[in-house]
Amino acid sequence: MFENLPAAAALKDTDGRYIVANGRYDEWFGTPPRDMIGKTTYEVFAGEGDTERAVAMDRAAAERKAAVQEDFEFNFADGSRRPCMCLKFPVTGGEPIGIGILLFDISERKRTREALERSEGRLRALFENALDVIAIIDDEGTILMQSPSAEAVLGYAEEDAVGRPCLDFVHPDDIDATRQALADAQRAPGQTVNLRARIRHKDGRWRTLDFLARNAPDVSGIHGIAIVGRDVTERLRLEEQLLQAQKMEAVGQLTGGLAHDFNNLLAIVIINLELAREDIADTDPVVPLLDKAVRAANRGASLTDRLLAFSRRQALSPRVIQPNDAITQLLDLMTATLGDSIELRCRPAQEVWRTKVDMAQLENALLNLTINARDAMADGGVLTIMTANRALGAVEAAAYDFAPGDYVEITVADSGSGIPPDILDRVAEPFFTTKDVGSGSGLGLSMAYGFARQSGGHLAIASTPGDGTTVSLLLLRTSEALVPEPAPGQVPTVAAREARAILVVEDDPDVRTATVANLKRLGYAVVAAADAAEALNVLASDRELALLFTDIALPGGVNGIELATRARDLRHSLPVLLASGYADLALPADLVHHGVPLLKKPYRTVALAQAVYDCLNDGDERSKTAADRR
Repeated sequence: MFENLPAAAALKDTDGRYIVANGRYDEWFGTPPRDMIGKTTYEVFAGEGDTERAVAMDRAAAERKAAVQEDFEFNFADGSRRPCMCLKFPVTGGEPIGIGILLFDISERKRTREALERSEGRLRALFENALDVIAIIDDEGTILMQSPSAEAVLGYAEEDAVGRPCLDFVHPDDIDATRQALADAQRAPGQTVNLRARIRHKDGRWRTLDFLARNAPDVSGIHGIAIVGRDVTERLRLEEQLLQAQKMEAVGQLTGGLAHDFNNLLAIVIINLELAREDIADTDPVVPLLDKAVRAANRGASLTDRLLAFSRRQALSPRVIQPNDAITQLLDLMTATLGDSIELRCRPAQEVWRTKVDMAQLENALLNLTINARDAMADGGVLTIMTANRALGAVEAAAYDFAPGDYVEITVADSGSGIPPDILDRVAEPFFTTKDVGSGSGLGLSMAYGFARQSGGHLAIASTPGDGTTVSLLLLRTSEALVPEPAPGQVPTVAAREARAILVVEDDPDVRTATVANLKRLGYAVVAAADAAEALNVLASDRELALLFTDIALPGGVNGIELATRARDLRHSLPVLLASGYADLALPADLVHHGVPLLKKPYRTVALAQAVYDCLNDGDERSKTAADRR
């Protein structure tokens, strides 16, 4: 037994001299046992740094009459230096005989322990630095441990959660699903169960987490279910915003297309009604009927304007404005719109930034918001108009789905009935309304939303039932200088001069016929074309032309903008007038440089006459300037 012990074993006398030793001394240290007899530790292990501590252990074992244990490092015969555990104990036979010694090579055990410590350290580092919430719960659903990230994500320190049932933190509507998922994980060790649940944050808010649950027996000596949860609240919110934006974009494309086609029909109606009105004496009893029809058609045009505003395809005429000044100009009209039972308060911020928008569309948007607020305060209340500067960073701008930067915020807040949460996301959709039948078109908010988006901004709505609604228009800041609004001038008398010829390009035959008739009535000679191909043939001919008047949307692969560009190549000084039901095509730089105007459909006769007159005048001025240069 002595020779085959897995240790270097020896016996010393009470003076600390070796009496006997086994062969491990020779095997491990290269010291034959016979050479050790009668020698002390100093003599056998000369050169070892811990011989004095070893001798002290001899004395301690002899004096205390109890085992003493310490670790040493020895130089082994193979050249390695290894740790050994040294156990020394008294040997007695009625009286002290000597000191027993056992040396165990613990190098492998130490390596294993160090590897385990490294592994546990890595796991601890992962556990303590994880971004996801990690927890272990027992079979009863009690939280046994949690990662520090739980406090970062949910606000609960370890002492707030450990020892409590996990279902205490789960939303009541999600408790059954959570209980079932934990039961499934418990029944199927090694299988991962997925779960989404709302967890109450320490501040009272609900956060949505996606969980992975797995039955993990004997994890660090703990039997339970391991859970990893990732907070997806922000991601879900952004996904919902994206879906809403995609839905609004799809609806916008549909309404924009409908409005464009409807504008063509209204153009036919309005032009023909005005032509018919000119042929009838003022005393004819049919005149009031025609006037009512024209007014109805104009209201229809206003309706399509709102649809185009929502779809962001309206023709805008932006200019630099000071928001506080713009709101001040509207206060009287807003007050009259609200009535006596509603108090209007205006709280403009100091030094509000400038913005560049279509002033008429901004006024329409604010008036629509005012009317909505009035209808929400049937029993009276307070409407507050506020302005502010908003610098949005990347995160906050992403929540609004537009670029970060500086914005001007115009807020309309009422103290009315509020909007229920289940329809809040729909209130900006066209034709959606909570008002009674016949009380509204459902286009007020959609128009304001489309105007804000087309202007590079956003419209945000916050509402609590019974506590009012706040609508904020965010408009992009501009560094351009403020330009005073030009004073309205008198429309000059429009008259044809020398029956100048106009090339009219319009694919809709009814619109084309009505437009040609209108221009001829004004005294102009007209050449009509149904598409760009016919128009280019005319332009390439010797026919004298004073103006190209073309719709933007044309069949055959060449639209009105491209036709205008080609016309410039064929006839450099030929004025161009564009027409469209909406202006969602960007004009090329050369057309912008030449100031090509756009006439929005449906247009009245006076608007058509004025636009043609202005284009011909501009053309005459350019021709005169070119002649003077020559």
